[in-house]
Amino acid sequence: SAPAGTFRLEAAGRSAGFIFEVEVDTRFGESVGVTGSDPALGSWDPSLAPKLHTDTTLFPKWRSNCVLVELTPGQEVLTLE
Repeated sequence: SAPAGTFRLEAAGRSAGFIFEVEVDTRFGESVGVTGSDPALGSWDPSLAPKLHTDTTLFPKWRSNCVLVELTPGQEVLTLE
């Protein structure tokens, strides 16, 4: 099953900034990324996906920097909390 996560939307004209945060049980040396159909999310290519980061105060949560996604008229955006 997919990890639980929070996705925050920040509208900015015809684009939106997303900050992804997920709680994932990882081992030292593993990384976490987020991918999707938008080029800013790697166009479904995990090697191009934005990487999330964590530290000793945040772990086991991982968080992305703000990812700017271009929106098209009528596009639906789903956010999960």
